[in-house]
Formats: sequence, C-alpha cells, structure tokens
Amino acid sequence: MATFETKPNSKVLTALVVVGVVIVISVATVLVHQLQFPATSSLPSSTQTTSTNSHVVYVIIPNGVGNNPSLNYQPSTITVVIGVNNTIEWIDQDPTAPHTVTFSSVPTGVDAKAISSGNLVQGDTFTVNLTVPGTYEYYCIYHSWMKGTIIVKS
Repeated sequence: MATFETKPNSKVLTALVVVGVVIVISVATVLVHQLQFPATSSLPSSTQTTSTNSHVVYVIIPNGVGNNPSLNYQPSTITVVIGVNNTIEWIDQDPTAPHTVTFSSVPTGVDAKAISSGNLVQGDTFTVNLTVPGTYEYYCIYHSWMKGTIIVKS
C-alpha cells in the first residue's frame, strides 16, 4: 500500500489565522461595548436607541463632551412614540464637567421650565416621560454646543 505525506498549505493556514483573529476581535468589541453600555442594544450609532426595556430611549452625555465642542448628546435627535417608547433617560458619562438637560422649546401646552434636569455629574441620570406630541428642543446651560431634539409622535 502506498503512503502519501501531506504538507499543510501555508495560504490556507494563513487564511484560517486571519479569520480567527477577525472573529476574536469582533467578539471582544461586542463584549467591550456591552460593558460600556450594559442596558442598551445599540448606543449611540442610530438616531433612536432603546434598551432591553422597549419603553425607554437612552441618550448619553459622552465622556469628554464638556471639553470637546465636536461632541454632543448621543444621539442628538430622537423620535419617540407615545405609549411605545416615550420615556427618555439621559446618562451622564462625562467626568470633565457638570451638564444639564434644559428644555428651550416644547409643544403648545407644555411648560418648558418644568422640564429641567438641574446639574448632572458623571453617573447621574435624568428621566422624562413625554406625553404631548410635537418637537422638543433642549440644551446644556454650560456648553452651548450641546443641543438635542426629541420628536414625539402620537
């Protein structure tokens, strides 16, 4: 009986190693993302993000936004639907400065002055439940570049 000796194909081995590295990096990225945003499914890549509790939409005050005018609330614009996901929670992740969520423009019949977080520091949250359809605009009183919009639909 004849015996054959086979040698591993170096191109195949290289391709397998590359695929393995890509898989490891992908899994590590997902795990790190989950550690940074444990209650969310996709922060802040879209204009609307929801948690595992589908009634809450999260807005992040990102690390460094107090010193970096190129950053903003994440996401800065969201659309919510009354009775579906009209509770919004801001999460302050910035250790560099205090922030606020101060409403400047609201639909007729809503008191903008009544919707204000006061000072938030890293780790603080602020939650509102909006029940009047329309466009709400808010800002940080300390950082003029930080502005956000909420569109509330029936």
